[in-house]
Amino acid sequence: AITGGYYHSLALKSDGTVWAWGHNNYGQLGDGTTTDRLTPVQVQNLTNIVAIAGGSSHSLALKSDGTVWAWGYNNYGQLGDGTTTNRLTPIQVQNLTNIVAITGGGSHSLALKSDGTVWAWGYNRYGQLGDGTTTNRYVPIQVQNLTNVIAIAGGGSHSLALKSDGTVWAWGRNNYGQLGDGTTTARNTPVQVQNIANVNSVAAGNSHSFAWANCPSFSVYPQITGIEHEPCYGVIISFTLGVPATRHNLYVDGLLVKSNVISPVSYDPEDTYEHSYTIRAIYFSDMCFVDSQPYTFSDTSNSSPSKPTITAVNDLELNFLSGIQIFYEGGSPSTRRDLYMDGNLVQMNFVSGQIYQPGDTKLHFYKIRAINGECYKDSDELIGVDRRINSSICSFTWGFNYYGQLGDGTTTSRETPTQVQNLSDIVTVSGGGAHSLALKSDGTVWAWGNNSSGQLGDGTTTESHEPIQVQNLTNVIDIVCGNVHCLALKSDGTVWAWGNNYYGQLGDGSTIDRYVPVQVSNLTNVVAIAGGWYHSLALKSDGTVWAWGYNYYGQLGDGTTTNRLTPVSVQNLSNVIAIAAGEYHTIALQNAGTVWAWGRNNYGQLGDGTTTNKNIPSQVQNLEDIVSIAVGESHSLALKDDGTVWSWGFNSVGQLGDGTTTNRLTPVQVQNITKNVAVAAGTHHSISVSSCVLITPPVISSIENYDQSCSLKISFTLGSPATKNELWVDSNYVKDVNSSPDYYSPQDNFEHQFMIRAVNGSCIVDSIPISAAETDCVEIPIPPEVAVGNDYVWAGEAMQWNLEPTASGYKVYRGTKNQLENLCNENQDFCQRYNRPNNYLDVSFDDPALIDPENKVLYYLITGYNSLGQE
Repeated sequence: AITGGYYHSLALKSDGTVWAWGHNNYGQLGDGTTTDRLTPVQVQNLTNIVAIAGGSSHSLALKSDGTVWAWGYNNYGQLGDGTTTNRLTPIQVQNLTNIVAITGGGSHSLALKSDGTVWAWGYNRYGQLGDGTTTNRYVPIQVQNLTNVIAIAGGGSHSLALKSDGTVWAWGRNNYGQLGDGTTTARNTPVQVQNIANVNSVAAGNSHSFAWANCPSFSVYPQITGIEHEPCYGVIISFTLGVPATRHNLYVDGLLVKSNVISPVSYDPEDTYEHSYTIRAIYFSDMCFVDSQPYTFSDTSNSSPSKPTITAVNDLELNFLSGIQIFYEGGSPSTRRDLYMDGNLVQMNFVSGQIYQPGDTKLHFYKIRAINGECYKDSDELIGVDRRINSSICSFTWGFNYYGQLGDGTTTSRETPTQVQNLSDIVTVSGGGAHSLALKSDGTVWAWGNNSSGQLGDGTTTESHEPIQVQNLTNVIDIVCGNVHCLALKSDGTVWAWGNNYYGQLGDGSTIDRYVPVQVSNLTNVVAIAGGWYHSLALKSDGTVWAWGYNYYGQLGDGTTTNRLTPVSVQNLSNVIAIAAGEYHTIALQNAGTVWAWGRNNYGQLGDGTTTNKNIPSQVQNLEDIVSIAVGESHSLALKDDGTVWSWGFNSVGQLGDGTTTNRLTPVQVQNITKNVAVAAGTHHSISVSSCVLITPPVISSIENYDQSCSLKISFTLGSPATKNELWVDSNYVKDVNSSPDYYSPQDNFEHQFMIRAVNGSCIVDSIPISAAETDCVEIPIPPEVAVGNDYVWAGEAMQWNLEPTASGYKVYRGTKNQLENLCNENQDFCQRYNRPNNYLDVSFDDPALIDPENKVLYYLITGYNSLGQE
């Protein structure tokens, strides 16, 4: 027998010994070392083995005496020895006897006992141990509600069991439907796999499952008994059922057109030609079936149009326009095609590509109805929203403008957005070191700013302070800027480049700067582009990545550090769906949800746990289920399918979002944000976009004077659902509010702006701000200042202080050094010497030597109070 883990292999010989080879970083080869082996080595201390199994980085063996032995990675307890210690040689799994079968999952293990029960241990985040929890187990625990099992299989994070009655049961992770229960919900106890029976064996991949079943003998075949014309709806097909069968499907000309049909069934061929009709009887699996005899029929009376299909509902807000542009196809033959919105006819004779103005920014459902005489067919409905109503078409920039890169016709830096001149119908924009690019909806490209290397593409090196058209470039669908070079992707899959070419980053086989676009050599079928500081990247439709330009840090990923003047293929990388480039590093996202990185790694931006540069792709550690990536200058970001964001690399100003400024060599989760749908990165900052729950906004109903103590009574309704509601005054957070009314004292008579903010995670919604002032406020005075010097001559002297306009009177407290501690507590009146509106006190009789002979020091506290007596 042979089996394998992720990067290691196992073989069982007829003499009962086990041999292993491959990756051995956790001791999964069982030879007492962590040395990788290029040829088989014998697993130590292991004899009389009858079965073997491999996990991701651990190994299992079943002895003839029914005991199980394990070795390798044990971080989650998958070795079952009661610890999380990696083992370099086999160790016996605890509390297991009478085992007849074993299997390994990604980081969990399973065993089948002779009594038909299943036992599991190891990683349990997704419930793959089947014990009703998500708690990791370091020793075997019985899978719940499972008996009479005859075979087992372990996937990456899910498990399978075959029962003696031919049914299959599954539990664990289910993000791709690998449990087969009709959902994508993870299960921590077994559920029955739907629509399969008579199964005789099972197997599991990382995120999918297999079952082999026996097919029954059909005692009765299905039979079509007749086909008739049905006006406007095609034909009606009558048939008898096959026995035994769990469902029946309709095939026309050998193609499946309807599933789970019952007799009679209608079908519209949408023409008058002759077709061959067949009913297929199926027993659970599509592999178990019998067909009826073909029945030919031509619907010569058919006048029904074909079903139209809406191919796009475009919100022209994306192009800074107003309206919904709707494209469709099909619907022939027909006398006209009408547009319906929310089930109502809104425009007759609607032409594909026409723009419709809904007149609001609400969500609507659109469909096309094709009409031919009395017959009609509707398309499926699609949703559209017009986010921009009669809006201006403009682009805005702000910031440094020494070279005119803001495009406003000046070189004046702007601290607030200013409109780019003479630019409209913009689809996307990109910024270089000191120049800017814009792609218009007509497929042309416009540029402005610094032009020292020809990066504006106008055939000169003269900077421009407003947009000018890049020459000889049409049908462009995407643009990107490097530091001083630019790339454009055309609709035909070719890439064009211009600007600085010192390192060959234009990919035309030279190092000559180009002042107008040139085609990148030997590159077709490109679907995406990316630009680093001095290197360029392209993703082809076959999932391969190509790179050219500066390669000092290995950022081209071709196994060298040699600059390349034309594109070279990035090594050992396939099935890529997205690319991104930093200053001197590159990352790629594979369709399996893993991320790979290469190039400079001085801050850990490759995420492989080191700071060593890589000239071929290295997998970013501890990342899976990624759907989007982004990079800054020296840091990287990844968005997972669960909406969390992970980051690694340079963190000097907190761009990793983990609450520190510590560089990270492997991904860490960005704190305090959830339900994210997009990520982006600047040079030293990061951005995410979150999808939010719909929160009913809070509403302030009234703000009233409460009393003369400068308090306002604020009445409101809370936002919901919300984890908290907050009071904001003049755009500043004040406090959390849990119920209405609440009270706030601004301590003045001025007008302030009040707002309630409802918060749910990273999602917020604000009430409409309301302005109010406490008009009955009696201010508490500020502390008076003593108006005489620091030392007092007591004989015949008066203590004086400044008058405060808001004070109705003053109090003076006197105490000795031993009483000083009490001068500022709530019992000050014991030493009160003065209470009147004047701002002086005769202290000529306050002789410290008589009052406090020990210290000869007196202390005074002066307070002002208002008309309410508030000090």
